[in-house]
Amino acid sequence: MDIRSNVFDNGGNLPAKCGAMNGNQFPPIVWRLPPEKTATFALTVIDKNYAENKNIPEWGNVTLPPKQKLKGGEYAHLILANIPATERSLDKATDFGTILTGTLAEFGQKGDVYAGPNPPPGTGVHEYEFKVYALDTTLKLKSSDTLKEFKEAISGHVLATASIVGRFG
Repeated sequence: MDIRSNVFDNGGNLPAKCGAMNGNQFPPIVWRLPPEKTATFALTVIDKNYAENKNIPEWGNVTLPPKQKLKGGEYAHLILANIPATERSLDKATDFGTILTGTLAEFGQKGDVYAGPNPPPGTGVHEYEFKVYALDTTLKLKSSDTLKEFKEAISGHVLATASIVGRFG
């Protein structure tokens, strides 16, 4: 399985319009060649450079850091679960709430919300990993679940993964 975007290369810069304060547009991504027995897909957008142990000020309507964090500074901007096995792409026009039966997000809001990159002041350039999981099941998650619960739910059900990293900041 592989994943691509027509607006950034793996390891390249995400467009400004994808940032939370510059348009908050989800960058188009396309994946292909999933395993035959894929029942659903899931997608995570993770800030790999989140400053886990730093005191980060409040801005906008979001207070950081979140109540639950993973070690290593990972921060979930978006977790989409139960993407139909027939889907092969997501973009700014995707109505996450319509095509999905379960969505999660740790970035201040829950539900069908894309929260684009917005690195805290003074933390430099961050890397955002867009990762698609081919799963052999439909996940049973609550909108209040976090990345930790998502990872527990997919354990033993991942058939394949593909990821692409964009830089922002």
